[in-house]
Amino acid sequence: RLVDPAASEELAAAFGAAARESVLHRGGHCLGPALELLVAWHRRLLSPLCPSLPPSPPQPPSQPPPSQSPPRPPPQPPPPQPPPPQPPAWVHSFNAGVEEEAAGRTLSKSWLALRADLAALPWLLARPTDIVVAPEQRPAFLSSLAAAGVRDLPTFAPAPPAGRAIAGQRPYAVAGPHLRRSNVARYRADVSVCRSVEEVRAAAVACGGRAVLKREWSCSGMGVRVCDAASLAPGGAGERWARAALRRDGVVTVEPVLDLLAEYSAEWIDGELCGVSRFEAPHMRWSATLLDQEPRPAAPLEEELFEFVFRRRAVEAALDPLDVPATCGSR
Repeated sequence: RLVDPAASEELAAAFGAAARESVLHRGGHCLGPALELLVAWHRRLLSPLCPSLPPSPPQPPSQPPPSQSPPRPPPQPPPPQPPPPQPPAWVHSFNAGVEEEAAGRTLSKSWLALRADLAALPWLLARPTDIVVAPEQRPAFLSSLAAAGVRDLPTFAPAPPAGRAIAGQRPYAVAGPHLRRSNVARYRADVSVCRSVEEVRAAAVACGGRAVLKREWSCSGMGVRVCDAASLAPGGAGERWARAALRRDGVVTVEPVLDLLAEYSAEWIDGELCGVSRFEAPHMRWSATLLDQEPRPAAPLEEELFEFVFRRRAVEAALDPLDVPATCGSR
């Protein structure tokens, strides 16, 4: 009937009033917008038939229907990446007293205590990824290193951790016959290898009556004695020392007493000459080592030593052709 040209304006007005009544007084929060749209549609349909029908109120812009797909979960952070594999570690150890082991003797308690006390020393040569075979270090010691600016220390452990890739071993020394003191005699014509007290006396006389006696497995100033001819006479202190050393090891080396200005030692790593060090040994007992370089001296004598050792590199030039690592067991 609504599209009939004969329909009355009252019918259209009554339809609109009824629709608004349904929306406003029957609480259709969900149906209300649809009914309002229905009313507007009927107004547009009937407007050509009922010019006096009031205009439809403005409608809010239509909203797109909500998506029916489930909400997307928030993006997840990428999984943590495993740390890069560590390079193979060199295992450093400072086995003080290895000469005693090379001689076939059991280390005394004093040697074992010294080995434990000095076990951490290879940290000076180790990389942060290396391992130093040593007891767990005291926090006070580690704090003192940190206070001195030391960073990135190696791992201290009684043994290499299980599963750790190992590049190789770098001990202070390896026990073996290459550590015999008499091996060094082949580099010096003024060093005698003696197997009896009589040979020791004769060698001391050849040195001018005053000589340095060294046990076969001596090291770092230990097992060393300075004797004169009177001391080596029968019953003398030097003779008793020499007899005990011969009974212990079978060999004593004898060399002249030198008026030392400075002592230098060549340094090798894996058989390759890498420089020299100067070591302090007051009263023939080691106390300190300076590696390869030292402050420029002011005294004329020190200047001459500096020129000889660090500019001319004369120590390396003299030792390199001798193949010293072969004597020390590095080849």
